[in-house]
Amino acid sequence: MRLWQRCSRNWFFTLTMHDYSSRFSRALNLHQQGLLEPAYAEYHSLLRTNPRDINVLNFLGVLCFQRGDPSEAAKCLKKCIKLKPDFAEAHYNLGQGLLKSDAVPSAIESLKRAVALSKNYVAAHLALSEAFSVQKRYREALIHAERVVAISPDHVAGWVNVGVMKFALGDVGSALAACDRALHLRQGFPPALLNRARFCRAQGDLQQAVATFRDVVGAYGSDVEVLVEFCETLIEAGRPDDAVVVSEHVLKLDRQNVAAHLLRGRSLLSLDREGAAEAFAMACDLAPGAPDALMWLGECRRKYGELDEAERLFMRAAELAPDDIQPKYSLAALYGDKGDFDRACQGFDDVLAMSPDNLPAISGKLAVGLYSDTCDAEENIRLAREYGRLVERNVGAPFSSWSVEADPGRLKVGFVSGDLREHSVGHFLEDFLSSVDQSRIQLYAYPTHRRADELTARILPHFSAWKPLSGMTDRAAAEMIRADGIHVLVDLSGHSLDGRLPVFALRPAPVQCCWLGYCATTGLSAMGYYLADASTLPSELEAQFVERVWRMPRSYLCFSRPRIDIPVAPLPALAAGRVTFGSFNNLSKIGSRVVKVWSDVLHAVPNSRLIIKASQLQDPEACRMTHARFSACGVEPGRVQLLGPINRRAEHLAAYGAVDIALDTFPYNGVTTTAEALWMGVPVLTLAGSRFLSRQGMGILESAGLGDWVATDESVFVEKAAAFSSTIERLAETRASMRARLSRSAVFQPVDFAKDFENAMWEMWRQGGQ
Repeated sequence: MRLWQRCSRNWFFTLTMHDYSSRFSRALNLHQQGLLEPAYAEYHSLLRTNPRDINVLNFLGVLCFQRGDPSEAAKCLKKCIKLKPDFAEAHYNLGQGLLKSDAVPSAIESLKRAVALSKNYVAAHLALSEAFSVQKRYREALIHAERVVAISPDHVAGWVNVGVMKFALGDVGSALAACDRALHLRQGFPPALLNRARFCRAQGDLQQAVATFRDVVGAYGSDVEVLVEFCETLIEAGRPDDAVVVSEHVLKLDRQNVAAHLLRGRSLLSLDREGAAEAFAMACDLAPGAPDALMWLGECRRKYGELDEAERLFMRAAELAPDDIQPKYSLAALYGDKGDFDRACQGFDDVLAMSPDNLPAISGKLAVGLYSDTCDAEENIRLAREYGRLVERNVGAPFSSWSVEADPGRLKVGFVSGDLREHSVGHFLEDFLSSVDQSRIQLYAYPTHRRADELTARILPHFSAWKPLSGMTDRAAAEMIRADGIHVLVDLSGHSLDGRLPVFALRPAPVQCCWLGYCATTGLSAMGYYLADASTLPSELEAQFVERVWRMPRSYLCFSRPRIDIPVAPLPALAAGRVTFGSFNNLSKIGSRVVKVWSDVLHAVPNSRLIIKASQLQDPEACRMTHARFSACGVEPGRVQLLGPINRRAEHLAAYGAVDIALDTFPYNGVTTTAEALWMGVPVLTLAGSRFLSRQGMGILESAGLGDWVATDESVFVEKAAAFSSTIERLAETRASMRARLSRSAVFQPVDFAKDFENAMWEMWRQGGQ
């Protein structure tokens, strides 16, 4: 070949290669700009020129995955790998594409090949971590995530993945540390912040979770799923006001969001604000077969006394979700509200058959046992002990040392309660707290939620510290109480609503005592004492308690005189010409035996009437059923007047003006209602039983010098009702002199009670705290 011919061919080859390189650069540029269709055409044009170009095949494979064509993508990348089997990047791109196409097993094989060819291939290790995570193979996922940060210690996404895998394996502390490392490397990195918020929530550090979610929302402000998580966390942290705001923001973004309607309803329900029922109903309309929506609408109906509608909703939820425990639990609690204790106990037993260690179900059954007139005391103590065993196992090792003075100048006494407000418990605290000698005992309050009212505001100044436990795990709450150096910690809730018995199981204080809010044993071995008196809890009943019984010298109760000046009304029988009996107790306390005995009273006292006032009686169906129960005992509906709740306390107390004699419930006696009735001049007829809760009326009446109003059995109860009704003049005298009589009763002497209480705390400390 002549020289000029050779030079011409070389020049043409160089020119051709330069043109090919330019076209390849143009294809890459189009690809990087997201112009997938022009780039796709350019890559194919290049392959027509050189079908074996591994770089073009590699990038075309990536682009085809991005176009949603995994079949052509895999074809291109497999051809590339066939041409160059050790091309690690092609193996990685094939694996990454398959992972995004949900072909996880094949993705893992390709990614494994990539890291085998290039051991320090960071992106491939990261993708392998994500692939193993999809398969829930978290240990393998963690190996590759840790390999990423070992190769590249400042790799933010690598640390995020380490955190996710640590969390999945249950190591929340290390997960948080990994998040913090990622945030140190890139401050405010949204995925790390979001994970940190989630990890704090899972760990129970709800206050920190809320704070972190607030930072997250700045980056995810329009992400509905993240906002829903934030709202759920706010509710768990006891911040329903904030949860209302966030849920309403979600609904502005997505009016059809069922979760947001439910969360808004839950928040409003917690706040006793209007709109909860409408929110739940909207959720039910949007998701007609959603058990959660039916459940929450049922809880709303139950709270506001619409018990039959609540029952229908719970039953429908149970049909839709037969394996879900919650509808069965709610049904059991509802039957308790209705006074159908046999069905309530069976309902809780059904829950426990599905979940033997379900603590709320055990507490629920124990609470129902307080009201049931067929309760087996031995079974109750067995169940309470079982609760104690389970909760003490669940919370872990209790504290065994405390930072308290062995010989303090004054004791720190803490109160844990959900009822430091207008509630029966609150009405037995107010006068006592104002009479405490703060030089002897220093008071700390640990309310279990953030609800507050006028009574809360009045008692708050008597506490040196007010520290709500809402939003805190049991251990975090216990650690805070322990750090406060509390000598004696007092439980005011037991197994009732808003109780925090697991906190006591951790023994945050060296001496612990149950008082006032729950009339039975807690079942906790960590609860050292139960505060009572000789009348309500004599020695022969001590076997019903796990705790050591501590008897106050006079009464274990101290009723606060109402702040409302309502005079005692004249005896209504004088004007009516007939006796009116009454009960303002919870309808759940009026069991079948109570209905029978009260009916016998009405039969024994001709022309007499009975007034029953209870919150449940705002429901017409509850009224119908109550009248039916009395009718079955031969009492016509016209003799039984049913009243719903009266929310204003002044009007509630004034309603006693229509009652001549109050009839106590049994086996669960009234406590607040008995004290209120006496204060309003109305004597109370009670039946003393063989349990602590069935001797409350006797304790109050004997303290007031009214021991002759205590019956020993049902027949005596009826006889006494008839006898007292026959002496109208004596009833009028008793009514007129009642407040003078109460001024001498230990139950109405806050200064004396406060001294007795202080002495009890000190003696408990001397015996059990040193």
